[in-house]
Amino acid sequence: MRLAPFLPLQALVSGKKLVVDSTLPKCLNPALSNQGLQLAGFGMSRRAKDMNSTETKTISIERHKTRRLRLKLCEFREQSGTSAVEFALLSPIFILLLLGMVAYGIYFGASHSVQQIAADAARTAIAGLNEGERQALVTSFVNNNAGGYPFVKSDKLTYQAKDSTADGNQFVVSIQYDARNLPVWNLFPALPMPGTTISRQSTIRVGGI
Repeated sequence: MRLAPFLPLQALVSGKKLVVDSTLPKCLNPALSNQGLQLAGFGMSRRAKDMNSTETKTISIERHKTRRLRLKLCEFREQSGTSAVEFALLSPIFILLLLGMVAYGIYFGASHSVQQIAADAARTAIAGLNEGERQALVTSFVNNNAGGYPFVKSDKLTYQAKDSTADGNQFVVSIQYDARNLPVWNLFPALPMPGTTISRQSTIRVGGI
């Protein structure tokens, strides 16, 4: 009968006493296993005396390899369990931050689009000879082109176009957008939220530069 397959890990048999290696983890200590307790009563020391040096060296090498393998498996189980716990704790915060960046990004994109609509409408109004013509040009531009700007729906836009009351040589286009349909309002209510109405305006000199 070969001894190597039945020899416990890091256990030294002397007579019928099993010496336990206290430096090993509990899951790898052979004296705490049924196999280690059984080997303590089978006269393994006499069998060990009958071995020659080659067999003893081979058993020592196999024992060392087995110990390293079990230690690696034990460490892998501990690390994988720790990673799972850390992910469970941090993933909700990470997901909330990710969704917040996307939602606020869409809101800022819509705000930029509203500002661009006001600027483009004001540039279009330069061709008008009087306030009425300029207002008609702004109305035509907004109705025909506002829907092509990102994150903006034309039916939620309102606008005013008129000569400036402070300076008659300036023409002012004001745009308001109802932003309540944007996904930023579906986030956690306790977070700070921007206004539901995005208001932007653009001013241009009457008659061009």
